[in-house]
Parts: sequence; structure tokens; C-alpha cells
Amino acid sequence: MIGSIETWLIIAGTLIVIDIFLAWSVYVSRIRSDIRSEITQDQRRMLIRSLSDKGNTVIKKMDPKIYLAMKRTFQFGAEWEAKIEARLPLDRLERRHIRALHSPNSTKRAEAVFTLGRLGSENARLALEHQLLIEEEFPLKLYIANALSDIGHSASLPVLIHSLRHASRFYRTRVNMLISDFGQSFHALLPRLYSSQKEEIRELLVDFASVYDSQEMKQYLQTVIEPYIDETGALSPEEKNPASCIDCRFGRAGDRKGRIICRFRGDVAADFLCRRYQSGPSRISAAQAGHELMLKACEVLSRRHPATMGSDCYLYARDEGIRQAAVTALANFQGADHQEKLLTLIRDESVREHAANALSEMTAQDPSLLDSVVERFMAERDPVVKRTLAEVLSLRIEYFIMRLSGEKKREAEHILEQILLTGRVSEVIDFLNQNKNAELEIDLVAIVKRCTQKDPKLKGLFRTYFSPRLQTLCDSAKSAPEKDPEKQPADRKYLIVLAVLLVLSFLLVPTVFLVSHRDLLGELTLIPGLKLFVKEFNTYFAFYAIAINCIYFTLMGLSFAYVRRQKRSWQIKDRGFLFKTRMLPSISVVAPAFNEARTIIENVHSLMNLSYPDYELIIVNDGSSDQTLVKLQQEFELKRVDRIYKKELQTKDIKGIYLNRNLPNLIVVDKVNGGKADALNAGINVASREYVCSIDADSILEEDALLKLVSRILEEDVETPAMGGNVFPINGCMVERGAIREKRIPKNRLAVLQTIEYIRAFMCGRLGWAFANNLLIISGAFGLFRKERGIRVGGYLTSSGEYGKDTVGEDMEIVVRISRRMRELGNPYRIRYAFNANCWTEVPEDMKTLRKQRFRWQRGLIEILYFHKAMLFNPRYGRTGMVAMPYYFFFEVLGPIIEMQGYITVFLAAILGVLYWDIAVMLFVAVVLSGTLISIASLLVAEHGGRIFPLKDVSRLLLWAVLENFGIRQYFSMIRAVGYFRIFKGVTGWEKAERKGFTGNADKRPEGAL
Repeated sequence: MIGSIETWLIIAGTLIVIDIFLAWSVYVSRIRSDIRSEITQDQRRMLIRSLSDKGNTVIKKMDPKIYLAMKRTFQFGAEWEAKIEARLPLDRLERRHIRALHSPNSTKRAEAVFTLGRLGSENARLALEHQLLIEEEFPLKLYIANALSDIGHSASLPVLIHSLRHASRFYRTRVNMLISDFGQSFHALLPRLYSSQKEEIRELLVDFASVYDSQEMKQYLQTVIEPYIDETGALSPEEKNPASCIDCRFGRAGDRKGRIICRFRGDVAADFLCRRYQSGPSRISAAQAGHELMLKACEVLSRRHPATMGSDCYLYARDEGIRQAAVTALANFQGADHQEKLLTLIRDESVREHAANALSEMTAQDPSLLDSVVERFMAERDPVVKRTLAEVLSLRIEYFIMRLSGEKKREAEHILEQILLTGRVSEVIDFLNQNKNAELEIDLVAIVKRCTQKDPKLKGLFRTYFSPRLQTLCDSAKSAPEKDPEKQPADRKYLIVLAVLLVLSFLLVPTVFLVSHRDLLGELTLIPGLKLFVKEFNTYFAFYAIAINCIYFTLMGLSFAYVRRQKRSWQIKDRGFLFKTRMLPSISVVAPAFNEARTIIENVHSLMNLSYPDYELIIVNDGSSDQTLVKLQQEFELKRVDRIYKKELQTKDIKGIYLNRNLPNLIVVDKVNGGKADALNAGINVASREYVCSIDADSILEEDALLKLVSRILEEDVETPAMGGNVFPINGCMVERGAIREKRIPKNRLAVLQTIEYIRAFMCGRLGWAFANNLLIISGAFGLFRKERGIRVGGYLTSSGEYGKDTVGEDMEIVVRISRRMRELGNPYRIRYAFNANCWTEVPEDMKTLRKQRFRWQRGLIEILYFHKAMLFNPRYGRTGMVAMPYYFFFEVLGPIIEMQGYITVFLAAILGVLYWDIAVMLFVAVVLSGTLISIASLLVAEHGGRIFPLKDVSRLLLWAVLENFGIRQYFSMIRAVGYFRIFKGVTGWEKAERKGFTGNADKRPEGAL
């Protein structure tokens, strides 16, 4: 049944040899990397010396690619370049890479495109133009278009324009801007394009108008908008075209009009439809595409020519989008006539928000216009319009406070009361806390009392933020005691299901034993029966360990392949390419912070210095009781403002938003405590970018981490709703003003063990699952998803949100929900993972804190699987439902309980004398040697990502990769099993640990640490 002991000894010996070989490979990989780096540096120095003596230095064995890379950075001069290029085999390099354009391997083709783009010769350009016409993969077409853009020859423009035909929006959005970079050369082609009615050409011209201003482009924008002014001749955006090959991600334009080339059926009619149809990541109907193009034209015209966009023909157009753009354009002008238009349009519900924003900007620029708004406010009877006008006036709240001591006191009181009832209370609180004028205080306090009577929710805000002297004004009644967030009654049905699973997991092996030995039941006595049961349980446990390690070995193999592909792909993405307009999506980085005063300043400095073309940073202070907010205010000179935002997700109340006009990409949100998920939802509401990146406030991103992560969306022409990167322990690293100056493993032994664990989890598990497109966990410390997708699924799971439920596993849960929605919609997608995008976070250094963390992780996983139980074994959800979800159910939820039983029976076998050599060797192979192999292989994968730790620290990690398998990993598994049992105690809170801070934290060893 289990094989001879000789067989298992051979397997054990083989695994030991493999372990030694992999450990040696880690050192060899580092040495090779150092040698390659040194050779590259020597060749660069050689080129620089050659430059200093005008090309007379003899260049031997120079890699032409190094020269081409330096040529893009330095201006060497034509004479010097001619001398150097005469000594380099550039012609041979060119011929080799032109041949590589026809390779069946897409990565090799991409590398050839990259090199030919840098060569920039006439032959290279012609080869790239030809390849652009025949290439089928849009990400690769994008690389070719970028290479042609870098070469910059105007003869490439017709080819680039032709490549837009029937291309995905992913491709068109980016290539339109590459074409626009040709500037005047492209402008000369416009007369031939104006009359085109093709969607791709019209979109190209609108995009060009956004960066190149001329009278002709202005007229063209008006031509695009005109059919929608009275909706004559415009298709309804709701009109749906039937699905057909022309909209399928597997179809491309054919040579003949009305024909499409299908990947599976060849040349077919454009309206052909087969069972393999899949809509592209952004394919939409012609009517909807035309309407979106019109809205884009409105936005460009409003920005470039606000006077034209603000004219009456657009203000009173029948299309809502045109009216909104026209109202926004009015904010650029002053004068009573423009203000009167806005005050009239504010009654129109469809443009009310835009009119309010425009009025706010207008009065901010010209305070003399404020009186007209006040007059309209006092006369208004519509409560909705009156509330909107109060929001406009709230931006000048200090002005109305001062008017309390003037002639128009009653008017000011009425305005202030309405402003407070809209929730704009921050300025009043600040004023009263600092006020020295007794008369003003009496008047304001009376207004506050009236408001709290009308809206009791305001009482809590005033009580929280008033100074102790003023807090009694909220009233003397005590608020209802809050329930302990750590212990809340759990769902009874949920607990019953967990109890049943627990009983089944304990009865499974005994049941199998009883059934298989039913003939011996009458003969066996207690002790012999127990010995036989323990022996067989150990056998089953060994096979369980072998099964789970086989899964890990498979994931490891996928990880090696994935890292190799990603590494080659990253090497052909230079910063010039990634920083081009619209090449990468804009990002809102959201960092929830609860009592993070020790680390918050370092973290914010780190996040404000990320290398990324377009991002904003949103720090959400989730009701911290320490100095987190105060430190942020002092360090970055923040001022409280009343910023207008759209509340698309339900969250706990936001108390204030803080800005510094000199730091426009930093936003600090202060809110009532609601937990990490609630804080993230609040950040999403305030966010204004396309993607949202969640990061823990006790974490630090490497400077290029975001760039490496997001650049992965350029590799495939399917939607990327979410993506994630690595997380490593920062304990032991030296941090200075948000930057990691020295990367070292922790001195604390418990933190070192977690370093091994993190490397294994990310380099083996996450990478492997991502390669198979089954990734369901993206770490909350560093995860990113499309804002639109996040909002459509209801944001992070909270009790105040759409589903009325909290979870501590919010990072995994939102990824599962997004995957579930994408599967239900039938949309192709890929959740991506970047092997070289690194985030560093503080890990526990004592067992008490570690146990809390692991209890929380296990509880979160179980909650998520129960919440999405409909996906388990459901073929509707593809590999996610049939592979990924069952894996987490059997091996991550029930696995620790099975392992706990296994370790107990091994101990019993030793006591009872039935731990025979064959079973002992089998268990040693399955548990110790296999675990060691996976850990060492994970370190080898990490080495491919670059130098993470010094070689001395890598040696320590290799040692611990062996030692952790002798009891430590087993203990961690027992902690997870205990986490299952703790659910029955009703523990549901976050159980947050105290942070020690970054700098110097490795030298402190808390009580109870290993």
C-alpha cells in the first residue's frame, strides 16, 4: 500500500540532493547576477571613456544593446556615434531581430520589436511597419506602435492609423496618443481624415484635439457634438447592437470591406457569430461608442474653448452630457449673467451637481458674486435646491460667522443652520474651539443646539471634536454604550455549518477505518484496535501531505515559468514608454490608518515619492485615538476643507478632509472608526482616478513598485480588474524618511521565520495561481483594482454597505466578488501578479501578536468561503469554482484541522510503538523534505526578481528554510486550527497589534519573542 522502505529512502535521498542543488543554485544565481552587473557597468564605463577621447578608445566585445540603451540617455554627437557604430555588429543585430519578428513566441517578437525600435534604422522601420499590419496580438501591436513612434518617421503615420481599424479600445486609447506625438506631421494629414465616419478615425481626431489646439480642431469637435444637440440623427446610447464577430476579441479586420478574420473560422462576414464569441475588454455598441465619443469631445472643447462650450446652444441641449459639460465650462468665467444662468440651471436635477461646483468655483474667484447666491438661497422654497445652495455657501462659512455680529444676523443664522444640516460642520467646530469672542460663541452654540435637535447624528460629531469646555453643549445625556467590537453574536446557521464540518473532519478517517475493517470489529480489543487505527491514520496523513505538496510542486513549476516570462517582459519596458500619455491608467493610492502614529510619517513620505506618471495619495484616518492625524497635520501643513465628492459606497461618517494646496496629490480623510474595509470604501468615494491601490499604513512601497505592478496590464488584451504584488517583512531594514536605505532580514527569529513564510507564500503560491488565472488572494498590504469594478460589486464588505456584513478578510473577499461578477457576466479577465513589485510591512515579533494575526486570517478565509459558498464546485465559475475554491476549502480551511489530527496520531504512534520505519520515512519525506524543497525553491524564484537581501542574509534564510520544518511550520498550522475553534467564541474584531515603527525596530526584542 505504501511501498517498501527502500523506495522511500531513495525518494528521500533524491529530495535531499535536489534541496542541496537548489540551495547551491541560489548562490550561483546571485554570483551570475553580480558578474552580469559588473560586465554591464564596465562596458558603460568604456563607452563614457570613449566619449571623452572622441571615440578613439578601442572597444572590445561590446554588447550593442548596452550602446543602444545609453544612446537614448546621452547626446553623443553624430561623429562619435558613427565611429562607435562602425565597430559594433549592428547590421548583424538588425538582421537577427528582423527574423525574430516572425517567431511563434510572442515574448521573442516583443524583444525583437524593442531592439529594432532602439536601432531606428530604415530597414528596422520598414520591418516594424510590415509586422504591425500582420500582427494579431494587440499588446504586441502596441509595442510596435511605440517603437515606430520613437523612430518618429512621418512615413509610419498611415500604417499606425490603419492599425486602429477594428482594434480594441485598449489599443486605440494608447496608440491615439502615440500618433498625436507626431504633432505637425499628423496635422498635415487631417484634411484627408475629417470626412471619415469610422469610429476609430473620429476617436483619433478627438484625442488629437485634446493635445493639439487649432481652429480646425475646434470646428471638428463642434461637428462631433452637433448631432446630439437636438438628438436629430444621433443614435440612442441605450440602443444595443447584436453580438457579432466584429465585436469579438478573436476577430480582426479583413482585407475586404464587410469581412472579418476569425481566429477559428478564417474569413467570415462581419455579422457572423459562433459559440466561441467573447466580447473584448472594452467592446461596446456603435451607438454607445458614438455617444461616449461625443462626451469626450465635450470635455475637450470645455477645456480648450470654454467660451464656446458655455454658449446657450450647449447649455440647453437635449443631451444631458452636453449640458453637464457646458455648465462646467461656465465656471471659467465671471459676471452676473453667467452666474444667473447657473442659478437657473441648478433647478435641473441632471446638471445640479455640476452647476453647484461651477458656482462654488465662480464665487471663490469673485467674492462679490456671493450676495446673489445668498439672495437666491433666502428666496428658495424647494428644499433640494436650497440644500444645494447651502453646500455652495458652505465654502465661505467663515464669512457668515462674522456676519452674526452685523446687521444681517438672522440671515446669517439661517444660512449657518442650513449649512450645518448638510453635514458641513468642520469650520464651525474649528472656530468655536479657537474662538475668544463670547457673543459669537453664544450665537453659534444656539445654532448648534437647534441643528442637533433636528439631526441627532450631528451630536456625535460635535461631542467628538469640541474642546472639553464645549462638549457639554451637545447635551448631558449619555449615548448608548457600544457593543464590544471584538465579540458580536455570530450567524447561527454559519456556526452550525462550521460545527458540522468540524465533526465530519474528525469522523472521516474513523469512518473509513471502521468500514474497511468491519470484519475485524468483533475480534479487535481496545489497545490492538487503537494501534491499528493510529498506524493507518498516519498512512492517510502521509498521503494527505504528499497530495498537498504535489499541488505546491505544481504551483512552483508554474511560478518558475511565470517569473521567466515576466522578467523578460519587464526588460523591454523602459520608463520612456511607460510614462507616455495614457500608456498606464491613473491610480488612487488609499492607505487606511488606525493608531499608526509611529510609522505614518515615514509611510506617507514613501508613498509621495513613488515613480508613477499619474497618481494621488489618500490617507484615511479611521478614528485613531493616538496622534496619527495630528502628526499628519503638522508634518504636511494640512488644512481642513469641505471637498465635494460623490458618495457611491455607504460608509461611516467622514468628519473632515485635509489638504495642502502645495501638495495637490495628498489627501487626508478623517472619519468615524468603522474598520479597515470601511476606511477603504471611504477612500474609494473620495478617489478620482481609474484604479484604486490599497496599502496598509504601516507598509512602505519600493519607489518603482507601482510602476512594475501596473505595467503588467500592457501584456494582454483582456480586462485586468485586480492585481497584486509581493509583501516582505520590513523588520530589520533601515528606513529613512520613507525610503528603505538598507534591506536586511530581521534579527528577531520569529520575524525571520515569517520572512521565509512570506517568500514561500508569494513566490510559490500567488505566482502559480496567477499564472493559471486562479488567483483569489491579493494582499491588503499591496493590492490594486479598477475603481469601477470595485464600486459595481459594492466595494469592500462592511456592515454599513450593500451586503450588511463585516469581514476581516476584506482583501481576499473583494477579489473573490470581482471574479464572481466577471464570471457571471461572461467577461474575459485576468487577475495579475507582479513578481518584482515589492511592498515592505512590519510583522509581529512576539507570539501573542502573531497568534492574533493568524487567528484573524483564518477567520477571514472561513467567512469568505461561507459567504461565497455558491461558487464551490460550481462549473458556472470555471476553474475558480472547480479548482481554486475547493483548494482553499479542503487544504486551507479543513487542512489545519486534518494536520492537527495527524500530528497527534504521530505522537500517539510513538507512544504506542507503532511508528514503524516505513511510515516514519514516508512522513519525513512528505512533511520535512518536501517542505524544505518548496521553501528553498521559493528563495530561488525570489533571486530571479533581483537582489532582495545581502548574500549573508540569504544564507541565514536557507538555514531557517530547513529548520522551520522541524516543528515550527507544524506549530503555525496548529495556530490556524485553533483559529477555527475560536470562531465559536464569537470573536469577530480586528484584534489589532501595537506597532513598533520602522527605524531600528530590528534591535528590539519584546518579551515572549523567540
